[in-house]
Amino acid sequence: DKVTRGAFGESQPTAPNAEISADQGVRVERVTGIEPAYPAWKAGTLPLSYTRTSAAGRGGRIRTDGPLLPKQVRYQAALRPETMRLNCVSGTPNIGHPSAPDPRAVDSPEQAASRSTPRKNRPMPACPTVETERLILRPFTEGDLAAYTRVLQHPAVRESLHMPDTIGEFQAWEQMAAFAGQWALRGTGQWALEEKATGSFVGRVGTHAPHRDDWPGVEVGWMLHPEHWGRGYASEAGRASVDWAFESASTRTELHSMILTTNVRSQAVARHLGFEPVETRIYRWYPDAPHTRWHLPRERWLGQPAGAK
Repeated sequence: DKVTRGAFGESQPTAPNAEISADQGVRVERVTGIEPAYPAWKAGTLPLSYTRTSAAGRGGRIRTDGPLLPKQVRYQAALRPETMRLNCVSGTPNIGHPSAPDPRAVDSPEQAASRSTPRKNRPMPACPTVETERLILRPFTEGDLAAYTRVLQHPAVRESLHMPDTIGEFQAWEQMAAFAGQWALRGTGQWALEEKATGSFVGRVGTHAPHRDDWPGVEVGWMLHPEHWGRGYASEAGRASVDWAFESASTRTELHSMILTTNVRSQAVARHLGFEPVETRIYRWYPDAPHTRWHLPRERWLGQPAGAK
């Protein structure tokens, strides 16, 4: 094991079982190869206030200042390989303690709980959950793959959105991954749409802001399985998406909806939500057919009746 004292980068090797003595005027800047039973952690010779940040392998940095630790300290190295904090009195993981300023150091209770959830059912934390009277707008999970693929493969959906007959699980997975990534990177994305009463997968709905040439801005869009058409679900979920898009970003001045000229059902939903058509043309990101750009400014949304927004 090695102990670095003084400025970063100045390394002085010591014997593997040597005691680490950190008096008030001495700074222990880096400790590498720490084992849970390392004598310094049992002897209480490290100061009270510190942050451990792993650099490479099991190595790390320790910033030290303040009084000494009590002799009984439980070293929780397995909590997180990158960074960690300890309550310097009990040795237990600590959140929000002033002696541990790095907020990323220990999992929050929600993150810790998610570790016990099967991976395929874990949502991306950046995506919120929104509920309406009949629907739940929630993050996609890997367990939605089969149901979402069935939506994409339905002939009526493929016809309305001009999707190829060959679309399948691979494309469904790509889209789900892109939604999750967009939520994490931009704070916009599509929700999985679930029926409250039955838990059935209905489709997707939400915002969309891809990194795409000739794209106008943040879009609100929807795609539902045909067995749920005609129930007002698209309007209900679309309304929740519009409200969330404006309420979550006070500086957002407008929303768009890009709709194929042949998709009359989606045009009716857009109009019901307060969008108005502003231009129809061929866009570079879809040269095969014209789209109409539907537009909803914040002023018009604010002027809608209370029950409509």
